[in-house]
Amino acid sequence: MELTRRIRERMELTRRIRERMKLTRRIRERMKLTRCIRERMELTRRIRERMELTRRIRERMELTRRIRERMELARRIPERKELTRRIRELAELTRRISYSMGLTLRIRERERLTRRSRE
Repeated sequence: MELTRRIRERMELTRRIRERMKLTRRIRERMKLTRCIRERMELTRRIRERMELTRRIRERMELTRRIRERMELARRIPERKELTRRIRELAELTRRISYSMGLTLRIRERERLTRRSRE
């Protein structure tokens, strides 16, 4: 009788120990999951920060490019003025040449007509 009681107590103790071990295992698994989740959140945060930095760098590069373009354009303004002046001069020369060529053609045509009328 005493032996049976002791055996029952032992079995009960063993059952409790197994339950505790199960609980401990579950707690460890949960802690592991929590750690994984925390690590993933940290990685996500770092990725977001890097993406933000990359975006800022791109914006700065774009701004720098625009500033360089504007500086280049500003540098070329005197060149443009000179080119515009030359273009106007060339247009004037072309107009004069075409006018004088028209006159020359008219004169030649008159001479041809006069030659024909003489003949």
